[in-house]
Amino acid sequence: MPTTLPKVNRWYNANGTAVEQRTYPEAASQTFKRGDAVYLASGKVTVAITTGSDVAGATKLLGIALADASGTTDTGIPVALASHNLRWVLPVASDDSSDTTVVTDVGAAYGLRRHGDGKWAINTNEGTDTKVVVTSITPDYAVGETYGLYECAFLDAQVDVRV
Repeated sequence: MPTTLPKVNRWYNANGTAVEQRTYPEAASQTFKRGDAVYLASGKVTVAITTGSDVAGATKLLGIALADASGTTDTGIPVALASHNLRWVLPVASDDSSDTTVVTDVGAAYGLRRHGDGKWAINTNEGTDTKVVVTSITPDYAVGETYGLYECAFLDAQVDVRV
């Protein structure tokens, strides 16, 4: 059981097909890392939220950055496109504190919190600005594990580009 929030870079398609990805131009002044949730701002890849915050309700997600930001505007950035089929494995951490996996979270929709570059978690205290639904507790951790891992699917209404 981890004592601090782990960085988890695991995503895959639920049906076993290759993850749908596309390349989009990078917005100006970006510092996102591989594994950060991103969205399109004026057609360019932008990190979804600043560190220590939840993704706001109005922000529709493009997906997960598959490369670090280059720091150069318009550089092509590959993105794993968010969809109901894409599964993202994330630890559970309400707000900025530890939390544990519970069976009743499966099937519930929650917000996403950015704890650091490429370090994301399910915020079980955020039930208003929801972005994902918990589909299962991963076999990596048992019920009741601190910072346990959830498999999550993106909510269709919170996706920027349909695939």
